[in-house]
Amino acid sequence: MMPFVDELLAAGGGALNFAIDVTDICATADRLRSDGHEVELVTFAREGSPVSFREAFIADAPRWAPFFISYTPDRQVILDTYRGGGGNRGDHDLAGFVIETPDPAASAAWLSRLTGVPAAEPTVVPLPGAHVHFTSGPADRITTLLLSEGTPPSADISGLALRPR
Repeated sequence: MMPFVDELLAAGGGALNFAIDVTDICATADRLRSDGHEVELVTFAREGSPVSFREAFIADAPRWAPFFISYTPDRQVILDTYRGGGGNRGDHDLAGFVIETPDPAASAAWLSRLTGVPAAEPTVVPLPGAHVHFTSGPADRITTLLLSEGTPPSADISGLALRPR
């Protein structure tokens, strides 16, 4: 992934991509392939560890596109067992993020088809856990994290803005 990170930083920074948690990674990969996508499945497991995960990457997608992830055991079991129910999330939580792209409506429609989540507006896909907002611009990358709860900070870190929702 480092060549992609270096390329992203050279282009102005931002976030590389995002993950979508799915129950059955193999079924998700099969669905994506049947929709015509080139999918690479990768397994991450440490010897002796009771926790592992598999990721499905879409090779023929925009750089900002999600990858899909499935945990063994289930993500909530991992959180309950190893992080006491999820750990301390801090004062603020992720409410959404912004992807700057040359054609926001087409990008939102593509993500909606990919995930099966209908767009709430022409340029917003309300994924569970975070709404994805598309805005017009040449960057074609994730440019902003939208934070909730209290009074979130505003900052810019290596081309990624943090803003209140």
